[in-house]
Formats: sequence, structure tokens, C-alpha cells
Amino acid sequence: MIVPISSLFIAIGFLAVGYGMILTFVGVYLKDIGISNTVIGIINAAFFLGAVISSILSQKIISTVGHIRSFAAFASLMVVSFLLHSLFLNEFLWAFLRFISGFAFYGLLIILESWLNEKSTERDRGKILAIYTIVFYLATA
Repeated sequence: MIVPISSLFIAIGFLAVGYGMILTFVGVYLKDIGISNTVIGIINAAFFLGAVISSILSQKIISTVGHIRSFAAFASLMVVSFLLHSLFLNEFLWAFLRFISGFAFYGLLIILESWLNEKSTERDRGKILAIYTIVFYLATA
């Protein structure tokens, strides 16, 4: 049962590596250029505000357009928001981009987790979710 969904685990790994890198980079970079701790905290908190909003809205998007289209849309949104960080240095814009990337990242996690649940049986669901968790946390580290 693991082989047919191995591409989902690979996607989770890549997402988590990117997530771990950008999450760390933003705080360190902003501190390095002299941004105050309060502003850095607000910018980083915007990511998790996006995550909360995603938990409310992404299910509707996924059920409307499906897993594949939702995955493509959220992945594109996340990549664009990450890339825009490198083009502009504005605290307000970065907070907005962090919000968008948090919304997209957690939308992707919801898609991947629901896909894994859909593809697994009751017998192997625990093993599949355990592998998912291991892949996610190892890639984030």
C-alpha cells in the first residue's frame, strides 16, 4: 500500500524542507538587517494566521475543485509568495506574504493528509499516518 502513495510522501518531504528553511531564514535575515524583534514576531505570526484561515477555508476549495487542482493552486501560491520575499524588502509586504504562504502551506498539508486518508484502508491508516509524520518532521529538521 505504501508504494502507490510514495509520491505523496516525496511531496511532503519537499514541502517540509522548504517550510523549515524559509521559516528559519526569515527570522534570522530580518534580525541580521536590524528589524526589531516585535516586527519579526508579527511577520512570523502572520504565517500561522494564514494557517488558521486555511484550516477554515481550504476544505471548501478542495471539495469544489478537487485534490489535484487544489494542490497545484496552493503550491503555486506558496512558491510565488516565497519568491516575492526576495524581490522586496518591506515589513508589511513580508507579513502579507507570510500570511499567504502560511495559508497555502497548510492548505497543502490538508490536501496531502486527506489524500493519504482517502488512499489508505482502516488496516493500514495508522502506519501510513506514522510514515507521514516521520517524513514531515525529518524533512523539517
